[in-house]
Amino acid sequence: MLVIFNLTFTPGFRSTLALHTNLIQVAPIVIVATGMTLVIATGGIDLSVGVRARMDGRWEELKAGEVVLAAGAVHSPAILMCSGIGPSKTLRECGIDCLVDLPATGGNLIEHPIINVELHLQPQFRTVPDARHVTCCVRYSSEMVGAGLNDMIMIAMNLRGYDHASCQSGLISVSAFQAFSRGTVKLRSTDPEVDPDVSLCMLTDERDRVRLRDGARRVFALARHAGVQDITQRVTLGATDVSSEDPDDADLDRLLLEEVGDALHVSGTCRMGATDDPRSVVNADGCVLGVERLRVVDASIIPEDPRANTNLTTIMIGEHIADRMK
Repeated sequence: MLVIFNLTFTPGFRSTLALHTNLIQVAPIVIVATGMTLVIATGGIDLSVGVRARMDGRWEELKAGEVVLAAGAVHSPAILMCSGIGPSKTLRECGIDCLVDLPATGGNLIEHPIINVELHLQPQFRTVPDARHVTCCVRYSSEMVGAGLNDMIMIAMNLRGYDHASCQSGLISVSAFQAFSRGTVKLRSTDPEVDPDVSLCMLTDERDRVRLRDGARRVFALARHAGVQDITQRVTLGATDVSSEDPDDADLDRLLLEEVGDALHVSGTCRMGATDDPRSVVNADGCVLGVERLRVVDASIIPEDPRANTNLTTIMIGEHIADRMK
């Protein structure tokens, strides 16, 4: 097996690491990451034969009996599109020949919008940089706008980062773990080493704004509790100087749109679904529709919001599909 993935050693410097390169010519499976394109057989669109990757500064074609694309919910759709698999209109506009027209590629981007209430801690209650960050998570159901069970989460954190300055503040955050807003991944270049354009589009759906507004008010109420007041110098919403006193809906919405952050839970951009569903990119086995021996196995194939951190869900996807490939 040939495994190729990206490592970031220093800020702004990216290196592609290849393991077991002596097995390149006979590898039955190639797992690919960013900065690559897929090689589709010239005789037709039904046979994926390998990948094109930069090796030792040169672009090379690596042969494989099957290709498993696992570059994440941002780069997996980008690699497909750079390789001619995706929305035909968009590909033509980028100057890419469309081999397989899959309009949903790069759409359906799911992300969990999160708002932080910052607790400016009194010196005696500050911790150290290597302390545990997250101390408590509470999931709850908003019972609003048709959302399902456990659609929201609150998270308490001891510090904001990894240095001593970050220890001056803690956080109480609230996030919509069932997000209705949907974003996109689009190509900025035909060069596979150029990162795509990612539009998270958080809070574009009114149902997310309603619930995050309610969640922010719940967190503000917690921040006004005597136990919190006893350990803080002041409490603010995000990086603003707004106090934890309740603003009206209009002011709160403005602040939410300015301060909303992402939870690093991007998923859904190569959506799994029925073969006759126009929203689908892969089937239940992760196989790309219209291309044989090509699978996507990462968070991009999650069809709906899992209402949870995506790590375990993604691990489960990998192990489940690996079992089905045996």
